[in-house]
Amino acid sequence: METTCRYVIIFKEKYVHITFQGLVSPDKLIEASDEIMNSSRFTPGIPQIWEATHADLSEADGKTVEYAANELNLRWAPVKDSRVGLVSRYEINLSTVELFKEMYDRDLDNVRVFSTIEEAEEWVVGEQK
Repeated sequence: METTCRYVIIFKEKYVHITFQGLVSPDKLIEASDEIMNSSRFTPGIPQIWEATHADLSEADGKTVEYAANELNLRWAPVKDSRVGLVSRYEINLSTVELFKEMYDRDLDNVRVFSTIEEAEEWVVGEQK
């Protein structure tokens, strides 16, 4: 697995798709989040898919995940009501993502973990409650 973290942000018609590759750090998650919200294409409430299917989250221990969750809570006020799909196919990543979801202070019905992009996309752009 690649050790350098890279990400790509694509604003699609109905959601934002963020793809990570390599070893992901909390600082890269925060950097990507800031980039999304500072974009002229950003609108409050826009659904998001954070994809880690080609990323390594193995170094994210509880303390690291808690730091990322706390920092993103401070920054994500404009997206508090949006759906966020977290995608990973590796067991270690799924465990880390579930831990993040538990620590993230928001409506957990709006954050879900998926193993495929297709499932996440169907849910984030699906009919809202």
